[in-house]
Amino acid sequence: MPQLSLFPKFCTALSLDELPGRVAETGLDAVNLLIRPGFWVTPDDALETAPRFVQAIRRAGLAVDFCTWCALPEQILDGEDTLRLFADLGIKGFRLGYYTLRDGVPLSVQLREANEDLQRIVPVLERYGLRAVFQIHHENLVNSTSLAALLMEGLPDQVFGVMLDVGNQGFEGMEYWSRAVKVLGPHWSALGVKDTTVRRIDGVPERQWAPCQEGDSNWADICAAYAESPGRDRDPWVLMPFYHEDDVDRHLAVLREEVAFIRRHLDAAQLQ
Repeated sequence: MPQLSLFPKFCTALSLDELPGRVAETGLDAVNLLIRPGFWVTPDDALETAPRFVQAIRRAGLAVDFCTWCALPEQILDGEDTLRLFADLGIKGFRLGYYTLRDGVPLSVQLREANEDLQRIVPVLERYGLRAVFQIHHENLVNSTSLAALLMEGLPDQVFGVMLDVGNQGFEGMEYWSRAVKVLGPHWSALGVKDTTVRRIDGVPERQWAPCQEGDSNWADICAAYAESPGRDRDPWVLMPFYHEDDVDRHLAVLREEVAFIRRHLDAAQLQ
């Protein structure tokens, strides 16, 4: 059963005392430990603030198993204190940073260099028992399932996973979900849960973020494909609610509907 965890980017109006209870009301299982400037835990104070964040969330009966860190190998190799912190807190995995798409450099060269870069952190991931998860993102080097599969070639799936992302792939990089099982195999371990839809602005079609229950993606297909992944349930499904960011009450009310929508599809695919 995939764990449903929240990327709490748009909940900063809530204090750490308020956040756990409000998130628990949405029906989610977990909250990502988010390390980012301006949030509850920042890169400068993570060693002090991350334990308080994790304890507060867990006291509300929610898990904190995954971190949105967004680091690349150079930072990871220089940040063993952070990796040790993750292991001590029971964090099982973290999201990697993104590789940018460089002009004038062949795509195959960029993918090979990124793959070689990731190979450098295999020993440190194994030492701390952590999984590094690469999230597909539009406007970056790896924007599709197939490119993620090339990035993962030769990397051990025990310590590397791929987070496909429904919303990001809606903007750029959409492929049949069944293809992911064929080309990613056990590397497909996680999912970014958000969606998009096409709206007409002054008569011009424009793709925009949308709650999953209002989006264009076929969630029955997504769940059915994930059910066939040999890497399923290793890492969470991370809900990324990119809506109503200026109204936390409305934000959480729509998120509650979105969680119920996703759980219905998980039930239908017998993923619960």
